[in-house]
Amino acid sequence: MKKGIPNIFNSKTDFDKWHFNIAGKFDLKLLGGLGYNVSVGGFLNKNYVSLPDMMHILDNQLVLAQSPYLSSFQLAPYYKFSNTSSLYSEAHLEYNMMGLLTNKIPLFKQARWYALIGTNTLYTGQNNYYTEAFVGLDNLGFGIYRIFRVDLVQSWDNTGDKHIGIRIGIKAGPGLNVAVRNSSDEW
Repeated sequence: MKKGIPNIFNSKTDFDKWHFNIAGKFDLKLLGGLGYNVSVGGFLNKNYVSLPDMMHILDNQLVLAQSPYLSSFQLAPYYKFSNTSSLYSEAHLEYNMMGLLTNKIPLFKQARWYALIGTNTLYTGQNNYYTEAFVGLDNLGFGIYRIFRVDLVQSWDNTGDKHIGIRIGIKAGPGLNVAVRNSSDEW
């Protein structure tokens, strides 16, 4: 819960914002793994909400960017979905097959590449949403340098905007991921 208190050091801010989040991963043994991150929140009072206090989604359209896949959007434009809705929700799901399909294909099995699928969804009110679906390959590289991931991402929203893009992620170490993005969101 966050509270913007007016008239302290001449501040104009006046809002009440709440947020709840649950995240985790399920190990599905031979079937792979399922990761999730679900959030819900909203503004109870929004008399004066400045830009930094609004609800913002995690996105980054730089060439090299830190990108936690289970809490970010891969194609969303900057600030387009920032809001002060009374209710908003965000869901990120990723199913990593950990070889379930790729172990059946000889070259993929030897390379130890893993197929994955997932979705990122934002709901900020009736008729206001943004969704991404992706399919990708993880564990790309050779030997101990299996640090790459490639995703094909399709996005759409309530305005009819649709984009397709390729995202290349680099696992740079524990807790740090870097994403390399193509220069155009559309093909």
